[in-house]
Amino acid sequence: MSDQTVYSSERDQELLALINMTGYLMGVAGAVGASSALEHLNAARDALAAELESQNGNTLDKANLLHWASARTGSC
Repeated sequence: MSDQTVYSSERDQELLALINMTGYLMGVAGAVGASSALEHLNAARDALAAELESQNGNTLDKANLLHWASARTGSC
């Protein structure tokens, strides 16, 4: 079973999008030196990843899930 078929529900796609956006915001927070915001965003991204993992039976480990969710595909 491929990763695309595992994370195919609308809710999964929304969580993946939020993980992706949070990763982008972490980059911005790091660039402007907002360390407190960076810590909060990291915690939020971890919580979103945990929610996605719990819904899908841990098909990917956290590191691979975050990497996959952050892949730049399509246009936004």
